[in-house]
Amino acid sequence: MKTQKGAAFILTAVFVSALLGCDDASDSDSGSGQQVRLSGTVVDGYVAGARVWLDINDNYQIDSFEPMARTDRFGFFSYRPKLIDDKGETIAVERNYCDSSRPYYDDGRYCLRLTDTTRQGTLRMVGG
Repeated sequence: MKTQKGAAFILTAVFVSALLGCDDASDSDSGSGQQVRLSGTVVDGYVAGARVWLDINDNYQIDSFEPMARTDRFGFFSYRPKLIDDKGETIAVERNYCDSSRPYYDDGRYCLRLTDTTRQGTLRMVGG
């Protein structure tokens, strides 16, 4: 249980950071159907293959109407920065998992998007 609480804390911090990052008019939602991408990392070591979702009704279950994504093998969802090891060698290249023009898009499997930015919920993760 301690593992999930730690990972949940990281998810919460990422979610709050994503919301605070919307500080100009171009990022804010006017109710016109704009989509917002949430990105982050699930950390407890790496949590690969975890499901990350916005639990809108707070029932701790992934419902069909709730946005959901998987984490990649390094624990990232939506965006992964370039990863470099201690020797300066590249471990993984940068990826924007929400860019549908990229060959690794994989039907948005790793992209967490909100279509209704007025909805509130809790960012949760399970599995991995």
